[in-house]
This record gives sequence, C-alpha cells and structure tokens, in this order.
Amino acid sequence: PGNIHSTTLTNMVDSDFQKSFGLNKIKSLPLICKECPYLKLCYGGCPSNRLRKTPSGETGLNWVCEGYKMFYSHTESIFTAISECVKRRVPVTEYKLFLANRDETS
Repeated sequence: PGNIHSTTLTNMVDSDFQKSFGLNKIKSLPLICKECPYLKLCYGGCPSNRLRKTPSGETGLNWVCEGYKMFYSHTESIFTAISECVKRRVPVTEYKLFLANRDETS
C-alpha cells in the first residue's frame, strides 16, 4: 500500500500493488458490467460495494448499479453538450446549443 509520510504519491500510484489492484478491479467484473455502455464512467464502482448478483447469477454487481445507470442515462446528453462547449471553447453556460434533443433544455 503506502504511507504518505515515507512514500511519494507518485510512487504509490505507480506501485505494483496499485497496478495489481486496478487490474483485478477490472478482471473481477461480471459480464453484464463489461458489456455496459457506462463502464468507462463507473468501472464497476468500488469493489467493496459489489455485493449483488447479476440477473444471470454472477457475483460482483455493485449495489448502486441501477442508480448509476439512471443517472448516466439522464445526464449523458448534457455532459456530452458540455464537453462540446469545452472542445469549441464556448462558455459552458451555452451547453444547450449542443444538445441533440432540444426538448432536454427544460
């Protein structure tokens, strides 16, 4: 692991322990997570929260997965529009200009 009093943050992040933790976090995901369109946003969440079983019976589903999916599906277009503002150097307050569906502005 590491001790901030004796090891730099860079060394802790680059450590074999941390790399192994990150790889195991991905490898241990159930198939439903690996195929989820939101995987890049949550990566299965914290392993300590993977307490549920998938509909197919696999272990390792995050107990807040359903809530994550609801949040991500509800906000995805808004975050995409905000990202477009940043890319085009337009004030983020103008995100509504880049919404795919204008009904989302209300």
